[in-house]
Amino acid sequence: MNADVDTLMSLLQTNLGWGSIALMVVMSLPPLFVLYSKRVSGSHKFLWFLLTSIFSWLAYLPFLFIFRNDGAGD
Repeated sequence: MNADVDTLMSLLQTNLGWGSIALMVVMSLPPLFVLYSKRVSGSHKFLWFLLTSIFSWLAYLPFLFIFRNDGAGD
């Protein structure tokens, strides 16, 4: 019985290195960028937040392209 518990515990252990932690931080940046962006507001911001939460950088790049700040509003 003790061997089963040890086997189960060894399967549940994860070895997170600095690379994995850095990857998680980088992948969580686009939703934060969208939340603090002044390019969109309201329901559009929520939609882009959801998209970037799911697809990360793949959704953030179209966000930047669609809502690019050309300086025309100066």
